[in-house]
Amino acid sequence: MNTPLKICTTVSVMVLGLLSASPASATLFSYEPFAYSIGSPLDTQNGGSGFSSAWTASNSTIVSGSLSSGSLPTSGDALSITAKVDAGASGLGANTYRPFTSTLGGAGQDVWVSFLIKTTNSSSYGGLVVGSGSASTGAVNGSKGIFIGYSGGVYAIGPNGASSGISGGTATNGTTQFLVADFSYTTATTGIVSLYLSATPGGSLGTAVGSTSFTLNSFNQIGFATTGSVTFDEIRIGDSFAAVSSAIPEPAQTSALFGLATAGIIFVYRIRRTKRNESA
Repeated sequence: MNTPLKICTTVSVMVLGLLSASPASATLFSYEPFAYSIGSPLDTQNGGSGFSSAWTASNSTIVSGSLSSGSLPTSGDALSITAKVDAGASGLGANTYRPFTSTLGGAGQDVWVSFLIKTTNSSSYGGLVVGSGSASTGAVNGSKGIFIGYSGGVYAIGPNGASSGISGGTATNGTTQFLVADFSYTTATTGIVSLYLSATPGGSLGTAVGSTSFTLNSFNQIGFATTGSVTFDEIRIGDSFAAVSSAIPEPAQTSALFGLATAGIIFVYRIRRTKRNESA
């Protein structure tokens, strides 16, 4: 076999092998890296993937530089929320939320959420709200979704605006935290949610700081609830820990590998065509 042809064919086979060896369950549903112009408001921004429309947002501005945690890949910049917002019912003056392309959750489903967060006011509260809005799919007991973030100096997860839930660790001013939550549904509306504070991006999940039961309909949006002085980055929502902590978000990784395999096949075709022309 001609050497260039042999090398190219080998590369193509290796790439296709990598594709077939990819985890069976590592799908990234939504990804928001806040890749927008520095200084611009979050309101009406429409980047990222897995969302059906733009952000509706108040008191929220894009700031320079990504937050970081170990080997977690970052792109774009970060989001600074400077005053109180709440992903509550429609009509709230500082409502800040964004809807997904698809509704997530339901009996037998696992939904994983990860993001980076840093505050300068840890004694107050700030976090991401899953299934936000009593007027939309995802209301929890008629309230305002599930809160994941910090409250009163510790990290916590539970019904937004309620005192129930679990908490652990210490929220330290100026320190970036990689938060991971797993919503494991047992019925259409209930299940167990676990919060992780020591997960290693792309590596070990670590031990949950706690788990608690939840009531949450299949949900179709995320939002924020905070008194301000908090920065968010790299929101990932998927079907596994691998999906929300991988070196490359799974859709981009798959596309890149397919592109490499395709390039190899095209190169093989061109080599063969050149040989035919030289022999003619």
